Amino acid sequence: MNFYFLSDIESHLKIDGEYAGIVSRNALYYTADTKPNLVEFLPLNSRFYQVYGGENSKDLGVFKVENGALFYPRFSQKHNLDFRLVFQEKVSSFGKEITVTVVEDGRVKLYLDGGVVDVKTLPFSPDKVEVKIEGEFLVLSFIKKKIALFIYHLQSGGLVYLDVVDEFSISSVLQVKKRHKTLTKTTVVERWNLSFSASLVECFSEMEKPYEYLNEKLIPLAFFENAILGGDVKAVVSKEFNEKTERLREFLGGVKRAIISPTDSNAVWLIGDCGVTNATLLYKNRLIDNVFLDDF
Repeated sequence: MNFYFLSDIESHLKIDGEYAGIVSRNALYYTADTKPNLVEFLPLNSRFYQVYGGENSKDLGVFKVENGALFYPRFSQKHNLDFRLVFQEKVSSFGKEITVTVVEDGRVKLYLDGGVVDVKTLPFSPDKVEVKIEGEFLVLSFIKKKIALFIYHLQSGGLVYLDVVDEFSISSVLQVKKRHKTLTKTTVVERWNLSFSASLVECFSEMEKPYEYLNEKLIPLAFFENAILGGDVKAVVSKEFNEKTERLREFLGGVKRAIISPTDSNAVWLIGDCGVTNATLLYKNRLIDNVFLDDF
């Protein structure tokens, strides 16, 4: 049987107690007569807990593939269990005083008190916090390598926008940029109208490395990477298929990752929370004209 090991965080891999090497975003291949009883992913980054287990481990995805299985860990980040005040600041608007507090006590938590009241868990402990009033909005930026962006409507007190981004600006609209580690080095740009809620006005992508600079064998993977993100795929699809690209992300469902199939260089494996799908492409005049998905 064939077994594959994939990790978003570079990790040492042990299979049934034996060291098997370092595994990363490129699948590591292993052949055995039976499925391993114990698989251990030991991340090189000490900020994450190790993942170990077998078929029924809650932190380890074991997905059926052709004549075998794919092992894909879900890492959890370690947290400082000691209480620590990370940030506190008061800001006033519309005659109301708002206290913004961030504490770490096993989780990183945001507390808002005063004109806006809320409690939220942050995705990371920030190195820097910025608090600004932009018109009728309270804008909170929690900055590390990325920015956890929270925007509240001051009069209603409601949370209008929440996401992790790389850049943002607010003028007549909110513009955010999200960079992704794809073959084309894609940045997704979104523009939002802000009021009592946020509504998406425009979404497009920018590529630092366009398709034409890629090896032709990597085009299928680059295509799916951008399709999953809702990025631009028009340069590599036929005119007929181009009309269907707006629905492509919905068609792909809850896919999280794409890798070139270890068993067929012309196919791509699409990895989601529930399993792996084998994807192949139909071409017309060297352009992608259709997508075929097959479950294992």
